[in-house]
Amino acid sequence: MPPGPPQELVDATVTKLTEAQGQSDKPPSGDGMSLFERLRPLGCIARFAAAAVVLIVAGYAVGRVLAPQPPDMEELQAALEPAIRRNVIAQLSDELQSGLVTCYDQLSDELGRRHADEKLSTALTSFAVRTEAELERTKQGVAQLLSYGLPGRAAIHNPENSKNPDERTNQ
Repeated sequence: MPPGPPQELVDATVTKLTEAQGQSDKPPSGDGMSLFERLRPLGCIARFAAAAVVLIVAGYAVGRVLAPQPPDMEELQAALEPAIRRNVIAQLSDELQSGLVTCYDQLSDELGRRHADEKLSTALTSFAVRTEAELERTKQGVAQLLSYGLPGRAAIHNPENSKNPDERTNQ
């Protein structure tokens, strides 16, 4: 037989292999925990997360079921339209009434001014006519008075003056 490796080398190799095999069942760290034991806390967290998801989904479902239904737009419009019409009509009526009052006041003021202007115009015209008539009488009176002072002149005969008994005439 060929000579083999020394017995000491074989024993050392077997011991190392046995140790290596025993270590493969244990975690490489020296705390002695297996992979399943290390993942056990993650299982608790996963269960807690799953419970949270179930509660969130349940809350969402209950909220959707119990939420009020959106109103029917035609029904809502039918309910609000009369009130809106009344408000618009009331506002327009108030605006028109205010405009009519303002217009009436302006027209009344304008007519008052025109009436006052017309009365003033009539009064001035009447005053001018009377002034002209008096001026004419004054001219005749001055002319008559001057005719008395001139020798040899006959007095101007005026039919209006002949009605006065106090007046002297040279006839």
